[in-house]
Amino acid sequence: MNLRNISWYLGVFMIVSGILSFLPIPVALYYDEPIVSLVFRCLLFGFVGFVFIRYPRKNLDFGDAMLLVGVSMIIIPFFGAIPFFPELEGNTVDILVDGYFEGVSGYTTSGLTIFSEKQLNPESSTYKHSLIFSRTLMEWTGGLGIIVLFLSLLARGGISTVYLYRVEGGEKRIAPSIDHTTKIILRIYLFYTFAGASILWFLNMEPVYALSTIMSVLSTGGFISMVQGIHIDIFSEIVILVFLLLAAIPFTLDYVLLSGNLRRFFSHLEIRFACYLILIASLILTMILLTSGGELMSSLHRSVVVVIGTITTGGYGGDILSDLNGPEIFLIIVLMIIGGGAGSTAGGIKIIRVGVLLKAIRWLIRKLSLPETAVLPFKIDKSVFNDEELRNIGLFFFIYITLLLVGTFSLMAWGTNGDRGVELIDAFFLSVSTQSNVGFSTLDIGIQSIIVKGIMIFQMIAGRLEIFPILALVGYLIKGFEREVVEIEKEFIEKKGGEEELEDRVEFLRKMSRISRKR
Repeated sequence: MNLRNISWYLGVFMIVSGILSFLPIPVALYYDEPIVSLVFRCLLFGFVGFVFIRYPRKNLDFGDAMLLVGVSMIIIPFFGAIPFFPELEGNTVDILVDGYFEGVSGYTTSGLTIFSEKQLNPESSTYKHSLIFSRTLMEWTGGLGIIVLFLSLLARGGISTVYLYRVEGGEKRIAPSIDHTTKIILRIYLFYTFAGASILWFLNMEPVYALSTIMSVLSTGGFISMVQGIHIDIFSEIVILVFLLLAAIPFTLDYVLLSGNLRRFFSHLEIRFACYLILIASLILTMILLTSGGELMSSLHRSVVVVIGTITTGGYGGDILSDLNGPEIFLIIVLMIIGGGAGSTAGGIKIIRVGVLLKAIRWLIRKLSLPETAVLPFKIDKSVFNDEELRNIGLFFFIYITLLLVGTFSLMAWGTNGDRGVELIDAFFLSVSTQSNVGFSTLDIGIQSIIVKGIMIFQMIAGRLEIFPILALVGYLIKGFEREVVEIEKEFIEKKGGEEELEDRVEFLRKMSRISRKR
């Protein structure tokens, strides 16, 4: 992996992001809001992008593609957050961290916010329609993925295209070629955006709010559910829930659904498992609410809303959380961890991984009961999974849970809940919501320490990129540091003289590096 190899691609991503960042400017002009920070963001995106594209374009291997995805998700949110900085209060460090947190939350489609209720209230003088639109535009871009957008507009085939798609979208394709597949995904995304915004506009929602709402919904982001100026009635809520479900479905299956092949659509493992999960979770939650004294229709409505808002990681229905207790919260935590479909805009471990793990348990029990010479392939929907694929899924699950525990510990150690510390259930709930990119929170994010916000930023990025690209970036940084130490030692020894001493010292450092990696 090499940073120079990804520079050209990173520059293109910056330029594309700068072009998209132009869209909030007309909104600001329409509502007579300042545009200086919005224009500056576009110009800075473009300038830095043109600096990077001066490096020659090179073919990427899979490691470079993972590095590119990780670096992009770290750098782009900072530039995207430029209009937020003037709206924040505190010292310079707090402003930078809070603004960056908001940017990362947008591009990772997490939906957590450090903005106060006053800043999200249209009756307040600090409320800006252009910033609300900017936040949801970040979610919309992050939901589709800047790499998928790049591939759909500029890709012309090649091994680099294949590796980029594998990192961002997985192995499954709609068409044989990557560029054709990404073009179809973009068309589906744009069609859903236009259709959803038009329906909400028809239901008497203001055009800017209709577009902002559907962008947040399709990205399963959750920003829009916190904006007090958007009034949602029963009909618009139905539209939101339907599009949340469509967004949490893999784009490959969205294509099957829009093609009218319902039999093939509902025969897929992810769709069957998701239907069972939503049905069972809604019934369980309804029964719990009924035993707490709730009415049947009200309990059923609240259960369906919060289950769909959770399993899709859309963050919708968070206002219901304050009325829920231990069993209901535990159920929501489980749904947040599971998440939506692979290759969709949803977060979480993903339904397909959970389904594979559950079926693998039954397969393993059956295999252990057979003679050692027996061959029993592990098959799901006519697809055979080998041992390496199962190990990768198990490893992903282990790392995912480990990061959840790290986030939980950080909240309990350095977090605050006003005048008291953070309880275990609140810490674990927020850690899961952060890493699964859901956006539910029982705590005030704005008052948390910089350490907590930093760990949450890492969790949001890791959750959006599904762990491995960000770990690849960390590994690259560590290896790069080791190489620099060896080179410094070489220069020092050369000045001292003696080629034999140089070779011995370098060999010693290499051995120490190998021992360190083994540990």
